[in-house]
Amino acid sequence: MKLIPGVDYRVFWVAFPPDSGTSGGCVVLNEDGTYTILMDKRLLCNSSKAKKTYRHEIDHILHDDFYNGRPIRDIEDI
Repeated sequence: MKLIPGVDYRVFWVAFPPDSGTSGGCVVLNEDGTYTILMDKRLLCNSSKAKKTYRHEIDHILHDDFYNGRPIRDIEDI
């Protein structure tokens, strides 16, 4: 997975519960202004889905989704 210049983040592969309600990833804004991207370990066997999920989480960071005040339903197009 390609690093995004100018963005301070770390990626961790973790086991998500089957009923977690995510598409395989999530991003967290840390207290120090950095980000943590959590990726479901199940995506390790599907590289195209893993890349798509990773890019989705990076897009949240690049679009300032943590600071724009929009409801999560609008951001995720639920």
